[in-house]
Amino acid sequence: MVIINISRGQYAMASSPDTLYSGGLATCAAVGAICGERGYLVHDALTPVKGGRLRNLLEDLKRDVTDYSNLLIWVAGVGSQIHSEDDKLNKKFQELVDKKRNYVLGLIEEYEMRDNITQVRWGQPAEGLVMTLDLSTGTGTIESLDERMVQLQEEFVV
Repeated sequence: MVIINISRGQYAMASSPDTLYSGGLATCAAVGAICGERGYLVHDALTPVKGGRLRNLLEDLKRDVTDYSNLLIWVAGVGSQIHSEDDKLNKKFQELVDKKRNYVLGLIEEYEMRDNITQVRWGQPAEGLVMTLDLSTGTGTIESLDERMVQLQEEFVV
């Protein structure tokens, strides 16, 4: 088994028994999918200007998936990272965050895959999320970096 770390601006595909890992998501988004023993993960800004990698993932799913009842999709990230005493600035930033979130979900819907979304978890202010797709078990998780650290500590405690 290989753990493949998908950094910002990257998209990768893999097969069982490998694991796809998004790394930390702040204002970026990750969209991951598993169908059978194949996995797909993109980690990027995912805006209308920078949404090409998400389109690539969705095009690959459209090409590769023959039975959509076996397709599982996870969506995470796009946290609100600004904390200002200026309410106008906070409101403007939140509008941008909402626009980005709607773009990601809208594009998945455009490809008629919204019913395949298993989980959506948007980041809360100052919360970094990570997505892990374990292709050997066909499962995905979205957790905060804090949750991930606790899990890793528990795995390595003798």
